[in-house]
Amino acid sequence: MTHSSPAPHQPLARLLGFMLGIAMALCLQRSAAAVEVPGRGDTAAPSAVVVPVTLVEYQTSYPLEQVFVGRVEARRTTELGFERPGQLIEVRVREGEPVQRGDLLARIDPSLLQAKRNELAAELASAEADLALAEVTAERYRSSVKDGAVTRQDVDEASEGARAASARLQLAKARIASIDLDLAKTELHAPFDGSLVRRLADEGTILSAGQPLLTLQEIAAPEVRIGVAGPLLEALHPGTHYQLEIDGQAVPARLRTIIPLRTGASRTVDALFDPILETQPDALETEPVPRNADADHAGADGRPLDPARAWLLRPGNLAELRLRKPVEAQGFWLPLTALSEGSRGLWRALVAEPERAEPDSAEPDSTEPDSADPGTAEPSSGGSEERWRLVSRPLQVLHVDRERAFVRGPLQSGDPVVAAGLHRVVPGQWVRIIQTASSSGTDQAN
Repeated sequence: MTHSSPAPHQPLARLLGFMLGIAMALCLQRSAAAVEVPGRGDTAAPSAVVVPVTLVEYQTSYPLEQVFVGRVEARRTTELGFERPGQLIEVRVREGEPVQRGDLLARIDPSLLQAKRNELAAELASAEADLALAEVTAERYRSSVKDGAVTRQDVDEASEGARAASARLQLAKARIASIDLDLAKTELHAPFDGSLVRRLADEGTILSAGQPLLTLQEIAAPEVRIGVAGPLLEALHPGTHYQLEIDGQAVPARLRTIIPLRTGASRTVDALFDPILETQPDALETEPVPRNADADHAGADGRPLDPARAWLLRPGNLAELRLRKPVEAQGFWLPLTALSEGSRGLWRALVAEPERAEPDSAEPDSTEPDSADPGTAEPSSGGSEERWRLVSRPLQVLHVDRERAFVRGPLQSGDPVVAAGLHRVVPGQWVRIIQTASSSGTDQAN
């Protein structure tokens, strides 16, 4: 029986596996040592977060600026209709066409009124004949009473009959005058020079009394009506020139009057402006020209409107009035990104207070300055790193202006306030700062 002996290479394989395990352990130990932060201690302090700051400046007032929106309006706009009911038989103008005062615009059917007038004309002729007969009879009776042919009673009756016939004649004439007035009201005439901007019915429509048919808009220079509210109303003075913005273009205008009535819904007071779109560039500097009542295309100072810019004053265009007034208040300007919601209805900001970290070497840096400008200090080169601790300060917002707010609270001029990135830091955290806004306008890191 034959026995197999162990292979001679098995001890060599075990030796190689043992040595390979030792080599892998050494590699893992070196890798772990390589990821450790170098330093003398067991662990190193994490690097401080860099945050942008703005240096606040003490202010004694802030400008209150508001934009009020209004509309360009025609001086006169009316809806025309007939005083009597009837069938519309003719409309002589189209939408957009200019008309002059007294022009015939539309008519309703006058047939019934004309027939009534013919009837009253016949009654008038009969009354005239009755009056003539009564007057002749009365005169004959007055001549015959002397001869005793008629009595005094007959004379009196004839005289009163003549008076009654005269009254019937006057009544017939009054009825015809009334019919003539109704016939005149079957025609619709323009009450002033203007342009037809809307037509509400066509021929054949049965119109009721007072039903609007046409909308007429005056073609004279329009006005601008803007509702103003709040304390800035005191900044308006009638007769003063202001700058309006219509369709993105600046339009000078003179404040004509302020309506002494506050609207119920918006609680605003309407201010009426006369735009000045004149061909003379010195319209605001020369003496006003006396305004002619018939100059429908004249501006606020009586000069003709510039046709190249008259389209800005199309009724319905939006107009903006920007008013500015200083408000006395003590506080600071901060960007909106520097504010976060606080407690009890207040807001808060994070202020960076300077403080130095522990030195890396045993010997302290003797070159540390007594005080440093938080916006311009540079890191010292003696082995110490200047850091800043964030402190929360409660603030009250007095006014918001676009991307900044005017606040009041425990701040001092020159305090570095975190300008942005509040979601990355918390009060008490160590940070490094970079100045983003200051009186010098330079950005410097600390």
